Amino acid sequence: MVEQPESRSPFGVGFALASRITTVGMAFALPPAIGFVVDRWLRTTLVATLIGALLGIVAGVLQTVRLAQQLSPGPAQRRPNRDDGRDRPT
Repeated sequence: MVEQPESRSPFGVGFALASRITTVGMAFALPPAIGFVVDRWLRTTLVATLIGALLGIVAGVLQTVRLAQQLSPGPAQRRPNRDDGRDRPT
């Protein structure tokens, strides 16, 4: 499959990127907040908050890795390595 050049406006591209970054932030923030509410509701110590924090960290890291993979250039767009196997003049 050949990638087509970006046909969206710069505003559309920026909005899409802002949406992805917001998703990463929410993945980090929402699970601990939900855990805190559950702790208050059940009148427990910070058990649910800590579980939510761990889940939030895992979800946030996974979202960050996915975002980095989507934004990184494909193999055809990458720059060649400096060490391309050619002999260097001495």
